Amino acid sequence: MQVRLLLENLQDMAEADFLEALEAAAEYSGLEPEEMRELNSMLGPGSGPSFSVSAGQANTDASSPLNNLAAAKQRQSAEERLAALGRTLPPAFRARLEQLRALRQTVAEFARKQKALRVYEFLLAAAGGDLGAMRSLMAQGVRPSSTDYDRRNALMVAAHEGQDAAVRLLLSNHAPLNTKDAHGNTAL
Repeated sequence: MQVRLLLENLQDMAEADFLEALEAAAEYSGLEPEEMRELNSMLGPGSGPSFSVSAGQANTDASSPLNNLAAAKQRQSAEERLAALGRTLPPAFRARLEQLRALRQTVAEFARKQKALRVYEFLLAAAGGDLGAMRSLMAQGVRPSSTDYDRRNALMVAAHEGQDAAVRLLLSNHAPLNTKDAHGNTAL
């Protein structure tokens, strides 16, 4: 639990440092801070602009797949605008923004991995009927509806393993009953 809180604080600090640097860049270049925040929000959490992109190139991040063409165009537009802004900044300023962007991405990726690990721990606890571990993980923010890569949730796993007490705990915490996994199976 303390590691999760530490990670959340680190993520908040990385985000705040990055936004502060973006606002300073906006002030230096004459842009309104609101426009800079809007551009940043288009890029999404854990990503961020690259200020070292050559003219006419967009920074593409394979770790954050886009859901549709409109989102891709919006992201490319934001990245192109921020790359153009980056070209107006002094090299030391660009380097600092790049460092903060990289830190922000690293922390966000680590947080995603830690969240996935907690989900796997939760599913394992459900499979083994470890109610204490399940309660602890739910107190840490793992939702009963959390799923693995195959979209299996803890209720499916507990039911499959015959863990009646775990099933009751999950149902009392509003675990979804009719969710289908990647193979079309439900907990029923």
